[in-house]
Amino acid sequence: MKTKIWLFIIPLFVLGLLIALANTARATAPQQATIVGAPARVHVAHFAPFASELDDTSVTVRVNGADALTDFVFGETTGYLDFAEGEYLIEILPTGTNTVAISGTVTLVADTDYTLAAIGNGSLQPLELFALVDDNAAPTAGSAKIRIAHLAPFAADLSATQVDICTDDGTPVLTNVPYKVYTAPYVQLPAGDYDLKIAAPGTTCGTTYLDIPEVRLADGDVIDVFAIGDIANQPLQVTSLTGITFTSARVNVAHFAPFASELDDTSVTVRVDGADALIDFVFGESTGYPDFLSGSHFIEILPTGTNTVAISGTVTLDKDTDYTLAAIGNGVLQPLELFALVDDNSTPDPGNFSLRVAHLAPFAADLNATEVDICTDDGTVLLNDVPYKGYTDPYVQLPAGDYSLQIAAPDDTCSLVVLEIPEVRFEDGEVADVFAIGDLAFQPLQVTSLTGLTFTQARVNVAHFAPFASELDGTSVTVRVNGLDALTDFVFGESTGYLDFAPGPYLIEILPTGSNVVAISGNVTLAKDVDYTLAAIGNGSLQPLELFALVDDATSPSAGNAKIRIAHLAPFASDLSGTNVDICTDDGTAILTNVPYKGYTNPYVELPAGDYDLQIAAPGGTCETTLLDIPSVRLSDGDIADVFAIGDLSNQPLQVTSLTGLTFTPASVNVAHFAPFASEALEALTSTSVTVRVNGADALTDFIFGAQTGYLELGPGSVFVEILPTGTNTVVLSGTFELDAAAYYTLAAIGDGTNQPLELFALADDPTLPGPGNSRVRIVHLAPFAAALVDTEVDLCTEDGTAILTNVPYKGFTDPYLELPAGLYDLKITAAGSSCGTTLIDVATIALREGQVATVFALGDGGNAAPTVTTDIDLAPNTMFLPLISR
Repeated sequence: MKTKIWLFIIPLFVLGLLIALANTARATAPQQATIVGAPARVHVAHFAPFASELDDTSVTVRVNGADALTDFVFGETTGYLDFAEGEYLIEILPTGTNTVAISGTVTLVADTDYTLAAIGNGSLQPLELFALVDDNAAPTAGSAKIRIAHLAPFAADLSATQVDICTDDGTPVLTNVPYKVYTAPYVQLPAGDYDLKIAAPGTTCGTTYLDIPEVRLADGDVIDVFAIGDIANQPLQVTSLTGITFTSARVNVAHFAPFASELDDTSVTVRVDGADALIDFVFGESTGYPDFLSGSHFIEILPTGTNTVAISGTVTLDKDTDYTLAAIGNGVLQPLELFALVDDNSTPDPGNFSLRVAHLAPFAADLNATEVDICTDDGTVLLNDVPYKGYTDPYVQLPAGDYSLQIAAPDDTCSLVVLEIPEVRFEDGEVADVFAIGDLAFQPLQVTSLTGLTFTQARVNVAHFAPFASELDGTSVTVRVNGLDALTDFVFGESTGYLDFAPGPYLIEILPTGSNVVAISGNVTLAKDVDYTLAAIGNGSLQPLELFALVDDATSPSAGNAKIRIAHLAPFASDLSGTNVDICTDDGTAILTNVPYKGYTNPYVELPAGDYDLQIAAPGGTCETTLLDIPSVRLSDGDIADVFAIGDLSNQPLQVTSLTGLTFTPASVNVAHFAPFASEALEALTSTSVTVRVNGADALTDFIFGAQTGYLELGPGSVFVEILPTGTNTVVLSGTFELDAAAYYTLAAIGDGTNQPLELFALADDPTLPGPGNSRVRIVHLAPFAAALVDTEVDLCTEDGTAILTNVPYKGFTDPYLELPAGLYDLKITAAGSSCGTTLIDVATIALREGQVATVFALGDGGNAAPTVTTDIDLAPNTMFLPLISR
């Protein structure tokens, strides 16, 4: 539905007073247009109606010779603008000319607010500046404060511009008020609602010039109201610079007139007081509650694209009242007309809901023939013999709960059901409405609601687990629900997430895409508030194609636990016993044994939150023959998860999937920059700065030689790593790495680009704890100080000259880790074959703690970066260079 702004709500509005006004200071002529002060706030307004077209009233406002406002048209205002103290020359020129139409000098005084308006129309009253000092001081408690000014130049003779301000009941409030007169001081009135009009003088309020919508003055309001317009060029109207709150009603407009069989042909325009308010408004649509000014409004409804009024009427709206206003009838059996209801949105009694039921379905010409009964599904009559345009008044209060209703023929037996209404859930405190609409000829009989209804639901997760073809495209199907296509191009392995279904029976049919042959069909009955998994399974050869339904258990597990359902839906053998599998831990412990095809855990299995590394194995309880190694899964406290084994080994591989989603235990990766490709002082290694991208996204920036990240968690699977020198888009290193769940890695950039090529170097880290009293250490040689690998060989010795490792080349490392007693180790790296005599690096003393697992890296190329030793972050927080520098 396309809607326009509600054009019938009058612009900014003039205000109402009360008889108190008559006894308050009389309207006073303004002083000379001189404003004293600075700094000051000035509200600039264009109230000069010198042309009939708004565009032709456009002006430029100059302040001290500089353009301050452009394209400023009649009725526009600026809000308060700050001006420095001083004297200002104001000039106003019609847009596109250099002719000054209005000019004047104003002087502004400190901490003073002003209104400065262009007034007059240049024919009946001269164009001029009009200045007012605004009083924004708060009124007394419980009151509002208002200024009324008459700036409407509709006559040449001042006496002919006089008007009376009256209440709507005809009581004069101000009489004989001429052009340019305003109330000074402001008038204080009790907070409340005021309904006023502008009347011809001397007519005892009998001749109304302008009926002003009722205004609501709140406690503490300070407002202004200006009468503007000259009747000749611009209509008489009221506006406000402060803004005004009008009293209003709320109206929910609905199109319930089924006069055509195609929805597009029911399209109408709704006019309010002569202005288009809604366009392209079709049968069944409604607006929600827009605000209408209280009072009378003329409503016209026209078929879209015509000027023929099909429905018209006047509605009178009381303030602070809610209404439903509907177009009803079909123009054949029942006339097209407006139908108005007062809505009762008051809160029902505790434990109850309140309901209005209205019959607006014009399906017969004789009112008696439109009568229906409203029944419960068990045949109890709630309302009997309800005719067209009948409705419950007052609303019916009923206990909150679920209600399954039907519209039946009016025989008090509920035996002939005309329309079955899906079960509705009404909450405690809810206010609801239900409308029966449609005429059975052009539009079907149906129910709708303007308040909205909550139908009871079942949730169904639909999955395609039927591996009947070797190509995924070949498994594509259409899923029909009750004869209608619900899913198309649905392929093996896909699922929908939970879809809402009304409770009840459904016919499900599954057809290969592009065919009309139903390959699977079945009936399922869904209960309210129940979650289901509905899967297509089988491969059509080893196991039949069929529907497989499971009830999902969404209740929370015990504190500290997760809950999991495991289902075997992999049809890899024709004999059920041949499909048996065991579910085992990776250490060979059988958790479930001899689980056949279509077997599943019921109830769900509760497990302590943690990481679980499982495999599907051949049956027999030994877990020796692994059919599928499942990545380690992390179950968090409160998780509810499912795991399905699917695939048939012939068309589709054996695999696991999950409808709830699984969190695989992440891999832990220590990223290191060990590539000394630039030469600078170790304190400022900015030339080695790089950006590390992972799967196309910048993951590390300003990453320099010697830096490490510590272990970062990355999801298992393939990761694509790129390294770019900082400030460039040139990729100097890239590679794809496969990360296993729960595994630990070091991924380092190495080489110097001269002696040894720049490359990515990956190590699988082993966090296994050492034996009591020991630590485990890995030594890695990543110092590219020579071009020939043989020339990079080094020995690792103790300070007393005992060789620990000999002839270790570049990229060599100890595998497995060395297990050493905890303690202090004073080591050195020496030239290979020198019997520990030629020291290359004197390594600072390393303290190995009991239970520690660590790696020591030899770095540097002897050219760009001096030889150095560093450790992983777990060993020590220091990176050691020669000379020793800690960071």
